[in-house]
Amino acid sequence: RHTIPNECIPFLKSMVAVGYNVVFMGAVRSAKTTFLSTFQSYELKNLEGVMVETDPEIPMDKILPGAPILQLIADGDELKKISKNLLRSDADYFILAEARDGIALDTAVKIAAKGTKRMKLTFHSRSPVNFPLEAATEIVKQTGGDLNLTMQMVASGFDYLFHFVQLPDKSQKRLKGIYQMSCDESGRIDIQCLCEYDYLTNSWKFHNIISDEIRAYGLESNADAFENMEKELALLSAEDCVK
Repeated sequence: RHTIPNECIPFLKSMVAVGYNVVFMGAVRSAKTTFLSTFQSYELKNLEGVMVETDPEIPMDKILPGAPILQLIADGDELKKISKNLLRSDADYFILAEARDGIALDTAVKIAAKGTKRMKLTFHSRSPVNFPLEAATEIVKQTGGDLNLTMQMVASGFDYLFHFVQLPDKSQKRLKGIYQMSCDESGRIDIQCLCEYDYLTNSWKFHNIISDEIRAYGLESNADAFENMEKELALLSAEDCVK
């Protein structure tokens, strides 16, 4: 469907295998949930997962048949009631589809803060660079706390942001960009673009950006998958553009 360039598929498969925390973001009907489902379909089938949705949109039994994934339907007050249970869960990963409010975002950030990886989240936003501020604002509005500190927790909790858009031909969606996100010990948030879409040429440009934190976790989690991911990104970045 040309939503993403075929050439980046090996890179993305390796990213799944390593197990980074990722956010799929964009406006309504920009393919966020569809791409989450596709990304999830390459997840290890023996890992235990918990998926929380506001509406039962993702047919996980068909995407990963037989995988031990608990599917929950909850939103707002219902999610608030079970958030403590989610935090005590020893699941290998969590999926929060349509994190619309501060309760869902706060739960996701707290789960990430305890060291959980392979998390997947969808979020309505038009600007990846503003994600820490937008998410933190919703969290503080619902739960209180310091905005700057919450922004730092958001940036520390997730590794990659995938931004999707819908083209004027509404049947066409595009990966507009992939961003690496981190927060250092001083509290400085760093968001760098490693993939950007060009509307005029209908092509993508990749940049060979891998932080020390991304590399350290990759080598610790799955060295073979990380080294392949690193190699594929270098190959993509060496091209003038990828169509």
